[in-house]
Amino acid sequence: RSSQQPILDFLLIEGVEGQTIRKYWIENIIYADVSEKTLEKLMKDERIMEIGLETEIQTIQAFPKGASILESVPASVESGLERIKAPFMWEKGYTGYGTKIFVIDSGTDPFHQSLKRQNAWHNNNISRVWIGTNGENFTYDCESHGTHVTGTAVGLYRENEDTIGVAFNAEWMAGNPIGCNDGFPQNTIIEMFQWALNPDNNSSTTDDIPNVINNSWGDFSLGSCSSIYRNALIALENADIAVMFSAGNEGPGDRTISPPANLEINPVNPMSIGALTTGNNVADFSSRGPSRCLVNGERPVKPEVSAPGVNVR
Repeated sequence: RSSQQPILDFLLIEGVEGQTIRKYWIENIIYADVSEKTLEKLMKDERIMEIGLETEIQTIQAFPKGASILESVPASVESGLERIKAPFMWEKGYTGYGTKIFVIDSGTDPFHQSLKRQNAWHNNNISRVWIGTNGENFTYDCESHGTHVTGTAVGLYRENEDTIGVAFNAEWMAGNPIGCNDGFPQNTIIEMFQWALNPDNNSSTTDDIPNVINNSWGDFSLGSCSSIYRNALIALENADIAVMFSAGNEGPGDRTISPPANLEINPVNPMSIGALTTGNNVADFSSRGPSRCLVNGERPVKPEVSAPGVNVR
């Protein structure tokens, strides 16, 4: 309120259309469509730390591009789940029950046979578990990428016990800022992060907040270490939300972790995940560390963990 208002007033005086202005509180950021003349004035304003262009967010695809489409296999457990010892954790009671994962991607198909029973809207109003980029009040997936990602997290076809997801008893929430229209700017991602802190728009409640946010995307427009997401990641962790990112498909060179996964707030935030082959070697395409970003004069270790990422159904 204190720092944004003078800039907002200036934008309106300059004739910037009010409907193009978006202001945020999870990060001290304002988005607006401005003229070249107004931009030049903003560049000289010492109250503004940084100015950037809106850019398209890119999904980090399964390898090879797209997921393999296979028939459901009764009473099966995906080999990747076996390799990360997921069944051992299930036996200990860690199945995801009582938790929610928020998938920020191209959306999620609410009627997919392996996801329909885990949809958090069964126990909540749709506005508390879904945020549409254009204000849609219904869940959908415009690209299939988000459905694939959600399946890796929570997928289970309960009728025949075909287990695809790590935390098959968790509920999923979703947003669709990626790939659904021409050019999706960063502000939709910031909007998703901000929404996650208060989905029901009631700051006195916390049961609506997700436990985990999954991000299989990269923002390659950013400078390697200058990121509008840094303060948002801090805020999310302070709310006890674990934020996970795909390390990216920019390997095999070193220092190729996709932004903003290449940031380090601390050793587990954001958490980046690399891809292994079926032989438990690092996949050629998987992005490598260390991070490009110096922290106290050193380059942080990235990714923090790797897991099966080839032939993922």
